[in-house]
Amino acid sequence: MQHVTSATQSALQHDPDMERSMPVVVALNRAASTYSQLLDQMIMAQQQKKITSFFCPLSSSAPEVADPSTSGQTRPSSSASRVSTATPLDSDVDEELVELGSAS
Repeated sequence: MQHVTSATQSALQHDPDMERSMPVVVALNRAASTYSQLLDQMIMAQQQKKITSFFCPLSSSAPEVADPSTSGQTRPSSSASRVSTATPLDSDVDEELVELGSAS
């Protein structure tokens, strides 16, 4: 693309007849447009992505949470008591350890 830019600048600088040089410049730019678009796509692909692009947005509706006291049935969670099911809370782990300790 630098060579095309250089050629168009050279045509404009060294040819005093604008009616003759402008069709050359237009033809060079038209011929290189596919490669210019390809270069733009490659540059965009190399740019660093924002950290937020790796996260899914939270839905506005309340997710279903499994209630252990109802043996697998689900209930809608309240917005005040949303708990991530991805990792257990420390208190949940402590309760499970106490249950395991008392079972033995």
